Amino acid sequence: MPFQPQTSFDRQFAGSNPPQLAGGHLDLGFVSRQDKYDAYGGAELFCQPSVMESFSIVIMESWLCGTPVLVNAHCPVTVEHCQNSQGGLFFKDYLEFEGCLLEMKNHPEMTRDLARNGREYVLSHFHWDLISERYIQLIHQSWQDLEEGPRDSGQKEKSMKAGEESLTSPFTRCFPISAMATPSATMSWGSKKY
Repeated sequence: MPFQPQTSFDRQFAGSNPPQLAGGHLDLGFVSRQDKYDAYGGAELFCQPSVMESFSIVIMESWLCGTPVLVNAHCPVTVEHCQNSQGGLFFKDYLEFEGCLLEMKNHPEMTRDLARNGREYVLSHFHWDLISERYIQLIHQSWQDLEEGPRDSGQKEKSMKAGEESLTSPFTRCFPISAMATPSATMSWGSKKY
């Protein structure tokens, strides 16, 4: 059933759609962050059809809100996220898109598993504390590499592995790790606290 404007708000935005989409889609324009997270959390799935993604923060946000994703198989980045997380499906054409939708609709337990897996993936790979610690390690290792000067590649690999275990450099004398680490913030999405 096509979208029928019922309120003045609906009528205001119904005219902003391209003619070929009139009646089938409502462009809300900019929405608040909380409304965005509520929409993710209330959705059955989140579809990211783009083939030009370098990370896709919207997929991560969707997973954090407990929503599985459906992505374009021609985008290696989003497909890799789906494969690594087991948090979504991907399609290469309309028939596969339709098949994925039906699979999710007909298998709600699988769909819940996809959502849970995606959320766990984001929290275990992209949490702020993890990312900031990786940057700190990179900075320490870079500093150490600069101090040690040129060396052969075998020494570099050995040094990098050692650097992952112990972070000591002149950099820590100026900025101890405890002073650089940012405490994680509590995020509020919908009625849930993360």
